[in-house]
Amino acid sequence: MEAKIDLKQYYSFVIIFLVGVIAPLVFLPNLAGAQTAGTGVPGSAHPRLWLDSATTARLQSAFNTNGTTWSQLKSFCDTETAPSWNYQGDQFFRYAPNFALCYRITGSSTYANKALAILNNNLIPFSNYSNDSGYGIRNYVPGIAITYDWLYDYPGFTDAMKTSARNKMNAWINWYKTSGYAGRNDYYISNYISNYNSGFMLARVLAGVAMYGEDATAPTVWTEAISHFKGALTEFDQKMPGGHWPEGWNYGAGVLERYAMAASALRTSTTDAGYGNSSWLKNNVLFKLNALTSDGNFFYDDGGWTGDTSGLATRNDMYAEGFLWGWGTREGRIARIYENTVASAEPVDEWKTFLFFDTGSTPENLSSEQRSYFANGMGLVTMRSLWNSASSVWGSFMAGPYLSYQGAQDMDQGNIEIYKGVKLLMDAGHDLYGTDHFTATKHHNTYTIESRSGYPYSGQYYVSDCPSPTTGIKAFADSGDTVFTSGEFADAYDDSGCASPGIARLMRNVLYVRPGLFLVYDQIEKLASQMQASPHMHLHFPTQPTSADANRQLIVNNGNGRLNVGVVFPQNAVATLGTNAASGAVTPGWHLEVRAPNETPAYHRFLTVLRAGDNTASYTAPTLTSISGTSAYGVVVDGLTSTEALGKIVAIFADNGTTNTPTSISYQSVQGGSLAKHYIAKLKAN
Repeated sequence: MEAKIDLKQYYSFVIIFLVGVIAPLVFLPNLAGAQTAGTGVPGSAHPRLWLDSATTARLQSAFNTNGTTWSQLKSFCDTETAPSWNYQGDQFFRYAPNFALCYRITGSSTYANKALAILNNNLIPFSNYSNDSGYGIRNYVPGIAITYDWLYDYPGFTDAMKTSARNKMNAWINWYKTSGYAGRNDYYISNYISNYNSGFMLARVLAGVAMYGEDATAPTVWTEAISHFKGALTEFDQKMPGGHWPEGWNYGAGVLERYAMAASALRTSTTDAGYGNSSWLKNNVLFKLNALTSDGNFFYDDGGWTGDTSGLATRNDMYAEGFLWGWGTREGRIARIYENTVASAEPVDEWKTFLFFDTGSTPENLSSEQRSYFANGMGLVTMRSLWNSASSVWGSFMAGPYLSYQGAQDMDQGNIEIYKGVKLLMDAGHDLYGTDHFTATKHHNTYTIESRSGYPYSGQYYVSDCPSPTTGIKAFADSGDTVFTSGEFADAYDDSGCASPGIARLMRNVLYVRPGLFLVYDQIEKLASQMQASPHMHLHFPTQPTSADANRQLIVNNGNGRLNVGVVFPQNAVATLGTNAASGAVTPGWHLEVRAPNETPAYHRFLTVLRAGDNTASYTAPTLTSISGTSAYGVVVDGLTSTEALGKIVAIFADNGTTNTPTSISYQSVQGGSLAKHYIAKLKAN
């Protein structure tokens, strides 16, 4: 079969059936950042934070009907007095607003006095600001601000108490401005992209709203808070318009929640909807739904500290997002179906659940929703076979810049993961505080570059003062039957001085054929000065695989899921199988390392077939036959079930061994047949 295709787009992907159907690639979306345009100021009356007339009416209705979220909050307020434990003020930030909100709904002085006790005995007396570089500002100042605002009209809240509260908020903020972690812009990467900085931002905004017009310092607090809030969201919109958070979602959920809370506090206190008009804030709602598997049991996380690799979802941030945009909007309906899908999550403070989550909201209908998502900026692509199906196949691919101010972003560019009811191709690299961060790349499903000269590490070495000009997703398209995405990440291997990474190009191309076939084609070009360097591919599995063909063919069974793995290129690859522990990973599992039999060429191509299915007798390993043509390399996949394909799958990647993408290719395949589907990727227009 000959294929010479002339398309009008720079970077193209086609599906060719034998009857000649051609479907072009949809190019990258243009997601321009939206400026945060709010200019309003808070009114003089209290409460100002979130409790506008519409919200108050909804909460009063829940009170009148003894709704579930109200009964949970009331039970807490009736039975609790003070926390038995506390971490950096987090329980004080739970207890005081809980009691204060019970007071706002019922008018009971019992609840108000409980809130004042936490305020006067715990929140205000604390003065160890430098503990953990100011971590506690995210809890202490918001707790003070909310209690101050919601109890403002309570007779027992004296003027002297109010003055003490304002003084304490100012003391915290003034200390953090000069001494808090990520409190100053003095690095290449802005400190805005830090969970510490988000806590500082929330403290400033809530304090600025709560005491606006009531203190000589209030104008400065307000002005600096708004500058901080707008500056951060402007940067997020420029660098991460599609959503996601580089530190991972152990931290990211709190960051997103804080910005959503700040935006909604500004909107309700000023009646100015311009606050929070942010692409990053809005697109995170859809991103989070796409990062959650359809069974709700796994959430994608690529941050440096997840505690473990469970991928536990969060609700607190999506409650705040639903409230910000309105539960009746598209974003609110998406947040609601996310809530419905999550199987288990960390508990959310009672006051937040009652205030922010509308239990009467309606979930979005996903029947026409695209089954893939590109988080532009961060460079994360997620894809799935179906919505609302516990047996859905889900996959991810990451190729983006290093943006974490704190160094809490995984060294995992190029990482792919596959899930089908259970983890099949897993990330074993979530161990920032368990192993050396700069040797952890091999624990992700990506590449190490071995034997580089002048550099002690084989893995990625992103640091905050090194730019990443070429790293990122270069193509993304979802045709319905397939997803194609391609990413470059050679810059991820810069050394500590931002010098040469040892490779000229590292391009990973992922063709996902629904429901469960992933074809991963990688192109690695060395620098002339680093010809001794050797690319090694790493894959990780939760259980011990059954191996064949010198570990080039694997079967991974985990629960009801099965993953077939086939190494097509390099031909006669050297594949080593061992435990994750043997390679130094904290996460249990198995590790496949693949390299070329001859490591000396300047150019290497790898093609790996990953097929996710059911752990049943019908899912036998497919037959893989390599194809090498003129600027064309690929594979014929045979032996799929009828629910996967009616015939063979032929996947061809245009590759002439240089950085120039071919404009024409030729290859022969005598194994086709009338039901075969031919997929050709990476052709360039003439």
